Amino acid sequence: MARISKAPDERRNEFIETAERLFFSNGFDETAVSDIVKALNVAQGTFYFYFKSKTEVLSAVIHKNISEAEERLHKAMNRPFKNAGERLSVMITTFLVEHVGRSKLVTYVIRKESNVGIRQKSIEEIVSRITPQMEEVIREGNANGDFKVAYPTEMASSLVGILIHLFQDIGLFHEPERRERARLTLTQILIHSLGAKERSIELKW
Repeated sequence: MARISKAPDERRNEFIETAERLFFSNGFDETAVSDIVKALNVAQGTFYFYFKSKTEVLSAVIHKNISEAEERLHKAMNRPFKNAGERLSVMITTFLVEHVGRSKLVTYVIRKESNVGIRQKSIEEIVSRITPQMEEVIREGNANGDFKVAYPTEMASSLVGILIHLFQDIGLFHEPERRERARLTLTQILIHSLGAKERSIELKW
């Protein structure tokens, strides 16, 4: 049977999706390039036409996960809110719970010291996507009188930094007591740093 020729973008996406599935089911370290090409029934040289290494396809998997997380965030935010505090609560909850819950492989790999380059690149990408949205919510809160923030840009960067720290702490979301303490602590930080009213920000996870 003749082998079906596919468009480059379609074939590349197949490699990314197959690698993601195998990384999740078998683990990144336990998955070899030969496993990926075998699952797709293609020659090993085809893989190296698209990616230089297994680490490079992992980077593509992480980028895909971040893009999907951003789409989920946009969907969650695309509705009316009572105030900026509620909007911010939904944004943070969606980012932490949805992204961490669906990207355990990503967070595991990012935390490994041997993957410091990928970790830094991934964090930079997350920050570049999330920070402008955070700043927009803060400025909206200032305009509506919900928040009192003198420097929205700097505040957004600081808050995203806290979220990144929590994002990398996988164990936090599997230990109920730590999770609750983190939720209450972050809620208090947000209320006081944003000058918001008590109970105007409610994180649910």
